[in-house]
Amino acid sequence: MFDVYCLCNPLFDILATTSDELLVECGSEKGSMTLVSVEHQRRLLGKAALEITAREAGGSGANTAIGVAQLGFKAAFGGCVGGDDFGLALSDALLAGGVAPHFGQADVDTGVCLVLTTPDAQRTMHTCLGASQYFSPEFVNVDAIADSKVLYVTGYLWDTKLPQDAVEHAMSAARNAGRLVAFSLSDSFCVARHREAFGSLLSSHVDIVFGNEDEAIAISGKDDVHEASKWLAEQTGHLAIVTRGAQGCLFADANGVTEVEAFGTVAVDTTGAGDMFASAALCGLVAGYSYEQTGRLASYMSAAIVAQFGP
Repeated sequence: MFDVYCLCNPLFDILATTSDELLVECGSEKGSMTLVSVEHQRRLLGKAALEITAREAGGSGANTAIGVAQLGFKAAFGGCVGGDDFGLALSDALLAGGVAPHFGQADVDTGVCLVLTTPDAQRTMHTCLGASQYFSPEFVNVDAIADSKVLYVTGYLWDTKLPQDAVEHAMSAARNAGRLVAFSLSDSFCVARHREAFGSLLSSHVDIVFGNEDEAIAISGKDDVHEASKWLAEQTGHLAIVTRGAQGCLFADANGVTEVEAFGTVAVDTTGAGDMFASAALCGLVAGYSYEQTGRLASYMSAAIVAQFGP
């Protein structure tokens, strides 16, 4: 049995430091995740080539799965890759990190995400989805999902149609088996693209929703983050977990809102912070920790991540 089964776009990450001026020159909105063509991504790589800091297996769900394994829990990660070197590298990295890769394979290149980090530690992502957009219901390992304690899905999968069908198939398998379904709003720009679909998904398939303050306010339409957290919890009927950076995090359920303080740190790169927070929070919930204990663990782990370059 797996503790956490993650579904997301499998991507190979290329990380580079950059300036605000380069983002403006490239027309990139700071802090966003933008879907780009292979050609556009290559042009950006050419401009950032001298500032590359890391090349490694990535993608939001992969980061979370690896974090779960690092905390001593059993994790699996599903999606679709290509038959190229990046696809092999992703599988090898997951195995090395203690995660079981459950990948379908498409006859196109594996997806790549170029992450540009500015001096204020903000990361701006340019993603070419590649093979990940061919993740279809036939690639969903329903038996493994039904035998996992929690299914964790990221909102990034909603950017293409086939993965939406695969996710709904996976969520149905989890719920039919009496398992918890957790969902990450992933990105405020992602929420803007799919607000109506996400709202419907929360009320019909999701038990636990993750989001940051901006995402929670964007999807709920509330002006206050506490009210937004309560609204999210009402949609799922169970639990909403909202991160607030240096102001800590909120756990909202039918009994109210629990506030948890953040751990202080000097941020140099926010890449993977939300992913690591989610992994620690999921582990805390699986282990039966209180919201306060779970929030402290998750805040500590995310603080450790933002103090280094890369996820």
